[in-house]
Amino acid sequence: MEKARGAASFDPFELSCLIYGSAETVEQRRAAYERVETQLGTRDTSILPHSYCNANREQLYEEGLEIGTIVFQDGLKHGHDFFLEFTPRGILSNASPIGLSELFFGPTIEMCGSAEQKVYWLPLVKDGKVFGTYAQTELQGLQQPVLRTV
Repeated sequence: MEKARGAASFDPFELSCLIYGSAETVEQRRAAYERVETQLGTRDTSILPHSYCNANREQLYEEGLEIGTIVFQDGLKHGHDFFLEFTPRGILSNASPIGLSELFFGPTIEMCGSAEQKVYWLPLVKDGKVFGTYAQTELQGLQQPVLRTV
């Protein structure tokens, strides 16, 4: 990585600062990745994660829970949401109820919920006290939208 950064025709750190808003945020993101990857044992990027091997769905789910838990706890402890949409190896959103809650449930309540729903649900989601999800199917052939509460 250092060799590639050195060969770039631009300053990768300055570009990162532009993308993420400040040098402080870039350093915080790097520190967060280092903490999480160290806990997960994935600091050595020359070693493929278990999910790249012949893992079954249960193994992927368990790995997703492990990653999701570590990432979520790091965000709570250090006050960031750096892993909200992009997570190490894409596991969090695909194989974990933590990812589904962070990517779908919370934002759906935030954008579409009533004031009362936002006051009730958003603090619970943010603190990890409740995990929810959002699901939608194609309403083929229906003239009127149908709302169903489960």
